Order: sequence, then C-alpha cells, then structure tokens
Amino acid sequence: DLIVFIAGRGSSRHIDAIAEVTGLDGSGDYAVAPLTLSQLQQL
Repeated sequence: DLIVFIAGRGSSRHIDAIAEVTGLDGSGDYAVAPLTLSQLQQL
C-alpha cells in the first residue's frame, strides 16, 4: 500500500512525498517508509 502526500492549492498542487506502508509498529500504528524515485520505478 502507498500513501501520496499532496501539497499546495489549485494550479500549484504537487506531490510532496510518497511513502509505503510497511506494516504496524509496536504501538499498533501504521509504519511507513519514504520511497525514492528509483524505488518507485521498480514498482
């Protein structure tokens, strides 16, 4: 699963970051890891 963070408003909207959900952490919250461009190209 991926999370896409979108920033800005109107025509200045852009993708700020993309992260992968890697599971759950010790407290039961989602654990996420940022993805690099090279990692995205492998998906």
